Amino acid sequence: MSYENTFEELHLAIQEAFNFDNDHLYEFYIGGNRRTAKMIFTGNPYSGIEDDIAIGEAAIYKGQKIKYIFDFGDYWEFDIIVTNIDKNIPIPVKPEIIESKGEAPEQYPEWE
Repeated sequence: MSYENTFEELHLAIQEAFNFDNDHLYEFYIGGNRRTAKMIFTGNPYSGIEDDIAIGEAAIYKGQKIKYIFDFGDYWEFDIIVTNIDKNIPIPVKPEIIESKGEAPEQYPEWE
């Protein structure tokens, strides 16, 4: 991803990587867990949080941990670690998945 991509675009990239339906609210946090961290972005249009913030505007740094929460009912929780920040590389139009390991869990598993 580029530092100019937004958290909305990061959300969509995660949805694509896990083959999830984009059908629930979500939030991004930095600096801890959902209770102790600072919310930096939410997919809720009524939250009052800015909805189009670029990743580079969030004052994150290499090694920064970002928490992504999706679907507050099933509560999918993802830990993201910033591995590199390089403002000199070409900016992709949209985030790209460059590596995948294993199979993604089913968003709505069938219970037997």
